[in-house]
Amino acid sequence: MKRLSAAAAYTVLRISAVFFLCIGTAPASWVFDSSSGILSDGNWQIFVQKIKDSDNYSVGRNVNGAGYVAGSGALDMSGVTADTGIVISELSGGSFYGIKVITSVVLPDTVKTIRENAFANCTGITDAVLPSELESLEYRAFYNATSLTNITPMLPPSVSYIGSSVFQLAPISGILDLSENEEITSISPWAFSGTRLTEALLQNVTNISNDAFSSNPSLGKVFLSENLEAVGSSAFSECTSLTNVTPFLPDSLSFLGGKSFHKTAVEGELVVSNPAVTEIPAWTFMQSRITSARIPYVEEIGQGVFQSCAQLKTLQICSRIKAINSRAFKSCAELETIEPEMFPGTLSYVGLEAFYACRKLSGEISFVNPGLTNFPNSVLNACNSVTKITMPRTSASIGDWSFLGLAPGAEIYFPGEAPSSIGKNSAFTTTSSANPCVIYASLTMDEPGWRSYAEELTESDRVKTSFPGNKTFGVFVSGGQRNWMVDWHSPLESGPMTLLLR
Repeated sequence: MKRLSAAAAYTVLRISAVFFLCIGTAPASWVFDSSSGILSDGNWQIFVQKIKDSDNYSVGRNVNGAGYVAGSGALDMSGVTADTGIVISELSGGSFYGIKVITSVVLPDTVKTIRENAFANCTGITDAVLPSELESLEYRAFYNATSLTNITPMLPPSVSYIGSSVFQLAPISGILDLSENEEITSISPWAFSGTRLTEALLQNVTNISNDAFSSNPSLGKVFLSENLEAVGSSAFSECTSLTNVTPFLPDSLSFLGGKSFHKTAVEGELVVSNPAVTEIPAWTFMQSRITSARIPYVEEIGQGVFQSCAQLKTLQICSRIKAINSRAFKSCAELETIEPEMFPGTLSYVGLEAFYACRKLSGEISFVNPGLTNFPNSVLNACNSVTKITMPRTSASIGDWSFLGLAPGAEIYFPGEAPSSIGKNSAFTTTSSANPCVIYASLTMDEPGWRSYAEELTESDRVKTSFPGNKTFGVFVSGGQRNWMVDWHSPLESGPMTLLLR
């Protein structure tokens, strides 16, 4: 069977929609009174006026508030030209604004422009049939039309412009197919926010603006352009059913806004491969279902970017990363590996709770930049599988709960000076009181500083099975746990010395 073109398919759908909206009723003829400028079909009375320098008309209240619309129920204007001979080519700004008694609308095929707020706050409309030659939908054209579930179809191939908030808060459903709307290269802010679209085909779109599709609980699939350049802040935020974004993300992408995929269900591998993307802003992928992330050029990971990504298992970061902000990976309970495992020397900031409750993050974590001098509260709290941490060689401030709940017997190496301060609330603990932390401290580098944190060993300490040996010079009491403090400046500790020299 031969496939219909989009334009032909639109014509069939429009005829069908008009038929079903009008079934059971005989559409009344329209009459035009040129002296008053009133169109009437016996139910509706609508003011129209000539457009300047044109023989065509615009309909409804004009931008200066002149004119009026009266009537109720279904509004079918499809026969206006045939009945009266006048050609309506636009709906003026606010032409039907706030008329709650309109239940459905069929517009003349001759209308090319629906201006700002034309049907805004028309909360009674359930169905709308758009003109086959429509070119432009302007700002808030159907904004807050809270009963509007069906636009037939969505959208005509002739549409070349969609303004901000055009369908915001209108629960329109179905598939948005812009594959033949070649001139629509940008989706304006809030254009489809709060709708009930199920799919969006955006193969010609190079810019998706702020909140363009946000808060759409039904949107499940989005097909992006291979030439996509920008995804604005909150573009798909809280699209809680969105599982499939193809491609995710294209190599052409050079801008990614904060919260753009926040609280979605998007799955699979995230790849941000464009060197122009050096920062991922706050909460961009928070609570999504990505399983791995490769961000080789990103130098700053914003606050909460991957927070509560419960299925994220592997992460490949930039070799020049500078900042990992607060809660960036908080509650990524399945995160197992970070490559490289030694954070590069460019990393100068790690925020509050950055890796809080990354319970499967295992092995060694190394911080080598001498400029990293602050470890705020809970930075590695509840990382129950981390067995070894290497700190910078410069003095650092360590906050409360920073290294709470590490793996039993976890080793923490300080190659340089003692911390300038250590939080009083459980800064160092493991998940086993029988196997506390072993803090390797270089007395050669800073004996007074380290001894100021050490409590004296007791005879009961020395007979514990976890006692590290005669290099132990004290205990650091944290959260009720007595953690061992061991002098490791000796070449006998070859593992730690190797770390120091790296």
